[in-house]
Amino acid sequence: MAWRTRRLFQVLVFALVTGTAPSFSVAQDWPTRPVTIVVPFPAGGLSDVVTRQLAKDLSEKFGQQFVVENRLGGGGGIASASVAKEQPDGYTLLMTAIGPHVLNKMLYKSIPYDPDKEFTPIIMVGDAPQVLIVSPMLPVNSVVELVEYSKKNPGKLTIGHVGPGTMGHLATLLFMAKTGVTGVLVGYRGAAPMMPDLITGRVDFALPAMSPQTLSSKSLAVASSQRMDSMPDIPTMREAGFPGLEATTWQALFGPAGLPEPIVNKLNAAINDYLKLPSSKESLSQVGLRPIGGPPSVINETIAKDKEVWGPLIKQHNLTLDN
Repeated sequence: MAWRTRRLFQVLVFALVTGTAPSFSVAQDWPTRPVTIVVPFPAGGLSDVVTRQLAKDLSEKFGQQFVVENRLGGGGGIASASVAKEQPDGYTLLMTAIGPHVLNKMLYKSIPYDPDKEFTPIIMVGDAPQVLIVSPMLPVNSVVELVEYSKKNPGKLTIGHVGPGTMGHLATLLFMAKTGVTGVLVGYRGAAPMMPDLITGRVDFALPAMSPQTLSSKSLAVASSQRMDSMPDIPTMREAGFPGLEATTWQALFGPAGLPEPIVNKLNAAINDYLKLPSSKESLSQVGLRPIGGPPSVINETIAKDKEVWGPLIKQHNLTLDN
């Protein structure tokens, strides 16, 4: 007991002298109680499904419950702002996507959180590429044929997207700019109401994120760097003859700024192990997600690339979500 008392005294003296709390030991013991993972999107969506699969695995690994909580509103801003204000102790985390974490800052004059300063990146879980889907009624079977059809019928195509400022919308604008395809844009409140109209021919084509619905649709290409395991016969945009057309909706895990490195390392290692399992790859593939993983720096690299691609496009089209 004497050595424990002496050790505690040494730690406290070090803390008083340096102003550093003895958080390393606390971080090493983490987690000792349930962990909440906040999701900015509704139950049943891609983010929610992926997070619940991951939470189940983490609960088993760490022997503590990882609870998923959906906090909706503000284009993901409410969830992000709430997590940013939490203590960086590892008990409140954020599973978010490119919209709340990159695009919102470009689309709103102000947002109640700073995605660049108020979060600690943990791991890039995966991404879902946008998929070029056409109506079964449209007489085209490749991207080249779609472009030719548009040239013969200028401005007549109806082009669905899942809402202003979304990746589906931005990917569509990029596709039109790169290919010269013209048409009338039709906005929807998400993919759920758009997909039936696409399948029945009320709109001619769209670029939604990969999902179980897209797997059974008439797909011409995926906007990713490589083919997807769940759609091995569908070419990438580059393979279809149109390089520079990459657009994905990623899912990444963050903590509040200042999250201790030992906690980051524990989570990163555990999730990387999960993403490498064949069973995990299969289950994620079924909902349209391509596992990525790697160190936290992958998140920063991805965000930097996103800003280079989507920032100029948003400015060019003067896109804003302010009322």
